[in-house]
Amino acid sequence: MLKGGKWGYSDGFKIVIPTMYDEIFAFKEGLASFEIDEKCGYIDKQNVLVIPCVYDACTQFENGRAKVKQDGSWGTIDKEGKTVWNK
Repeated sequence: MLKGGKWGYSDGFKIVIPTMYDEIFAFKEGLASFEIDEKCGYIDKQNVLVIPCVYDACTQFENGRAKVKQDGSWGTIDKEGKTVWNK
């Protein structure tokens, strides 16, 4: 759902996640990646911040992991926010 240039989610009847994100992507494995001010993070379906918005890029979760980019390096993150950086 797009309103005023910001994205959120509606269940068809009411707003479930307010239109506050520059971009928000589909929920995968219970989490959605989002972007605000060119930084990415992850929220759950109740709009609770699960993984802070500190990454330059991120992908959706698959098999409990997602890829994130920070300061030019890519790594793999789990749903608790633990990151393993590629060398």
